[in-house]
Amino acid sequence: MREFIGIIKDKVSLSKVALLTNSNTLPLHLAVLRTTSHTPSTLPTDHHLATLLSLGDGSRATASTLINSLIHRLQRTTNATVALKCLFTREKHQDSISSLLNFDLINDFASLVCVIQEICKVPDDLLVENDRLLHGVMELLANDYLSTVNEIYLRVIEFKERVNLLSFNESFELASSLDRLRSCKEKSLQLFSNRKASVDMLWEMIEELSNKIGMVDFTKLGRRESWSESARFGDRVVRTSDSLKFSSGRLRLN
Repeated sequence: MREFIGIIKDKVSLSKVALLTNSNTLPLHLAVLRTTSHTPSTLPTDHHLATLLSLGDGSRATASTLINSLIHRLQRTTNATVALKCLFTREKHQDSISSLLNFDLINDFASLVCVIQEICKVPDDLLVENDRLLHGVMELLANDYLSTVNEIYLRVIEFKERVNLLSFNESFELASSLDRLRSCKEKSLQLFSNRKASVDMLWEMIEELSNKIGMVDFTKLGRRESWSESARFGDRVVRTSDSLKFSSGRLRLN
């Protein structure tokens, strides 16, 4: 009986999405529903996962739509099977980010930060209430903001795993992007006051990652300076000791 009810729920969800969703994103939303169906009570099939992830790889916009759809599905369901499938699918999407090289991941992250910076350039005039047009504009901006936050969140998780493996230059580039992102915090919280818990968690993770990068870089810099000072000292010893006198005669260093 429970399985039958699950099948009915899936069909209703598919019909509802088909009627209400924009045609541009309809294939992706349908793929999410099929991948995270109530039945069977097993992990998503390779076919459904491959189809869904291929749709999400099209562009950053489609990847954001994929994450949003999965989160929406996860938050609304009370079914354990659906919830587990959502989490498993999101983990697979995270794996695709893990395959990026450091250079590509850092550039990708910097591009997302630029999106947040552009959103935060909204003039204060748009914060006026009781204006339906401006309210609609802010709703669109809020959707873009949350989509970008979701993508940044996934990359911050990946950076936390790699931070000790980044080169000095890579750490510097990432730290620069993090600083630019942190400078947007106050304005973004002002614009989107009805924020979600995931947004608060992101800012905490950003602070934690920034501190971790600072500690790692300090260690690397200290090692560099220590090695450089040792090298300079060695050079001075050699240069100032072209010849050394001993009681038995003269020893030259070549």
